[in-house]
Amino acid sequence: MTSTGLHYFLFFVVLVTAFFCFTFKLLQIPPGLETDEGSIAYNSILISQNLRDQNKRFLPFFILSSDRVDWKQPVLIYSSAIFLKIFGASLTGFKLVNVLYSIGATLLIYLIARLLIKEKNYALFAMALYAISPIVISTTRIGNESILPAFFGSLWLLLITLYYKKNQNSYLFLGALALGIGFYSFKGMRIIIPVWSILTIFLIAIKNSFSKTSLKPILIFGLTMAPFALIIPLLESKYPGAIFDRSSIPIEGYRYYLHYWLANINLYALFSEADIGKIYEMKYFGAMLISTMPLLILGIYALAIKTTLHRFILAVFFLTPILFGIAKSTEYGHRLVSLVPLYSLISTFGIRHIIVSKHFKYKQLSLILLTLFIAFNSLDFFNYYFFVYPKQITTQKAFSNNYYPLFLDLSKESQARNLEPYIQSDLYFGHNDANLFYEQAYFKKPINIWKLGDPMPPRSILLTQLNHLDNATTLRNVSTFPDSYLLITP
Repeated sequence: MTSTGLHYFLFFVVLVTAFFCFTFKLLQIPPGLETDEGSIAYNSILISQNLRDQNKRFLPFFILSSDRVDWKQPVLIYSSAIFLKIFGASLTGFKLVNVLYSIGATLLIYLIARLLIKEKNYALFAMALYAISPIVISTTRIGNESILPAFFGSLWLLLITLYYKKNQNSYLFLGALALGIGFYSFKGMRIIIPVWSILTIFLIAIKNSFSKTSLKPILIFGLTMAPFALIIPLLESKYPGAIFDRSSIPIEGYRYYLHYWLANINLYALFSEADIGKIYEMKYFGAMLISTMPLLILGIYALAIKTTLHRFILAVFFLTPILFGIAKSTEYGHRLVSLVPLYSLISTFGIRHIIVSKHFKYKQLSLILLTLFIAFNSLDFFNYYFFVYPKQITTQKAFSNNYYPLFLDLSKESQARNLEPYIQSDLYFGHNDANLFYEQAYFKKPINIWKLGDPMPPRSILLTQLNHLDNATTLRNVSTFPDSYLLITP
């Protein structure tokens, strides 16, 4: 096999491994749907069917949650609506949308690394680091917007790198579009996109030696970004609080913002601090694997002594959380997802520094120890996430709607036996949005609601917590649910 053939074989292996990490037991881990997932899934399927959300609004820019206190961002909902329309409605289909975004980020990181490093095999290491990062695996498997910053950040960085390398303004135009759309992908991007935009303008100016030739590319970038900013007042008037939560920006001294910046960029926050968000909480695991910390440190040194473009990547990594004080954001590891592609690239330069350096003592021993540590750390995380994490009480409470098997069983049996489906009211109204999604996805018409004390109609099948009724036959217990039963009447 040629070196090129081996490279692409390894590329395929890494990509398949990433897909496995993102999809293994996808419907069981996490062990259910949390509130935001249910709302996003339900509105996605409604829009795919009739172009209206649960509030009957026609193609709304933002979608108001059932409790009417939160606005859902448009990018994931409309992406999911398109996917469900094309490939059919199912929980698997909904979950795969985020998987595709994360696989997309993996591929983008590979392309960026190929542009930055002449030895192509290092790009494989970069995409692998991204794919095995705890916060990436966690957020990819949750059906909310948390993983989207990794995709849009990687897309923007690739396009800016192409602009810098090829000096074509079309890449700036596309990069600005990526940032503009990314602004509406995840609420946390409101305090990240301005930083990335300013850094892009600085890169353009530096590339053109702060001369007049920098005006045209800056104008192209700025004018492309402008519409996404100019519509903010209109959107805020129509969807109050959807963009900025109607909260004021803290007017504090520099120490206030430095505190929040350092709280998010220090090694403890990146590699060891557990997310305080209940659906992301993984005890003793940070956003990135702690075994890769030496590579990040070495990579920072390696990039600092290279070209302007390499130092730009460092600047983006360090300055991305500079405005986190606006949101008073600390200990929310999932908000650092935007840093993972940068961390992957920087750490790749770290491993390269060890390999190519002529002055690095104990090179082979260092590589062996690092490889063993990363392998052990990865396996430790996989064991925790896939086998311990789902069984924890805190995890099960966070993902409290685990009714998917119940609705699927009821749907299959009712269709196979040609019976009218009924569901006990306590089960149906327990987790409304997610249950409404299951109903839309797996039933051709609304499920009938059955209340305790009511008789079962003839030729019906009932999903209930009772193990028998006088006029019905107990078909069986529903799998994995000891207190749920399917009853049928002739």
